Amino acid sequence: MKALVLALLLAASPAAAHSWYDGIQNELGQSCCGGSDCVALADDDVEELPGGYYIWSKMVFVPSSRAQDSRHEDGHYHACFWGSTPNPGEATNLPKCFFRPPRGY
Repeated sequence: MKALVLALLLAASPAAAHSWYDGIQNELGQSCCGGSDCVALADDDVEELPGGYYIWSKMVFVPSSRAQDSRHEDGHYHACFWGSTPNPGEATNLPKCFFRPPRGY
């Protein structure tokens, strides 16, 4: 009985839950999330410009071709920053993945 209760508690713990970023890849086939690398960005941190998005806190321009539609319906931009640069020669602070909120937010 104790084993069953322990198993149920472990299954319900946050560590057992999967993030909505899991399994998503960027245009190069790289995994977006390397653990805890993806975050929602503040509304005033992202500016949509012709051809892409500027992330003020990182001082980097993300081309529209890099942006994906968000699978999360919180109305925020999301980005995954970790490890190496996505493409040789690109800025080191360019997100590995960038998600725009669904239109209408």
